[in-house]
Amino acid sequence: MAAFATKTRSNVVAEILMQNAADPGAFFVVEGPSDSRYWRPKLRNPDRIVIGESKECVLGAVVVLGSSHPGLALGVVDDDFDSLESRVLQCDSLQYTDLGDFEGLLLATGGLDAVLSEYGDPVSIQKFQAQEGVSILEALYSRCSCYGHVRWVNDRASLGINFRRAPIGKFIDPTGWSIDEAQLLGELGQLVQSPGPQSEAQMLSHLATLPTAPLGMVCQGHDLVVALSLGLRYVLGARQVRADQVSTVLRVGTPLSNLSSTLLVSGIRRWEATYVPLLA
Repeated sequence: MAAFATKTRSNVVAEILMQNAADPGAFFVVEGPSDSRYWRPKLRNPDRIVIGESKECVLGAVVVLGSSHPGLALGVVDDDFDSLESRVLQCDSLQYTDLGDFEGLLLATGGLDAVLSEYGDPVSIQKFQAQEGVSILEALYSRCSCYGHVRWVNDRASLGINFRRAPIGKFIDPTGWSIDEAQLLGELGQLVQSPGPQSEAQMLSHLATLPTAPLGMVCQGHDLVVALSLGLRYVLGARQVRADQVSTVLRVGTPLSNLSSTLLVSGIRRWEATYVPLLA
């Protein structure tokens, strides 16, 4: 998703209608440039992709077009706790990611293996798994779980936390690939806007109100990518890898065939069967 959206729902609708008037055909609508970089080469016509710049714009534009011009636009959006909060929009032209967001879905469907193959050290990875007794994906979820749950309670209770002021990497020690959850809760608690700064104990009370949910739905993909890049520096390898490099390998290393059994792609295929093929 774009950090700062400049488009509105009306802008996206107008863009699609204008392009369709000049060159009729269906459009594939995504949230941001990183989504576009994955999906564009997977389309029969790469020129039919439209970047909405925000989830809200994609949702709004596709719902409007689905009513006025059925079959003209298919939108793909991140779930972002929508399933957990029972607020998924029921629209056949909207498809949500199976997990929290698209990067998280790529990690869970083979992208993680591609990243580890590119940047990891097999001996270090095997040693870590033997010591921890879990897979690398499970270890990632474990390290990002607390931060992800704070994101969820922030979403649910409208706490107003600006997570850019305290990104997850601030709380991860790359030398041991450990996360300081007490510091995390303390600092994020001080960023609460409504009702105001919260102590670690108060943050724990907020978290206790959340129901149990699969960590793949709770952990944000970008947080997982940052945590993985830090793990690759000392514990899973010996590479100074940036998060954007990990994201690139995720996109390149996860073919569409890996997603064929996901609810996301199954939903896209159902839409295509009703209207027009979009994916190559």
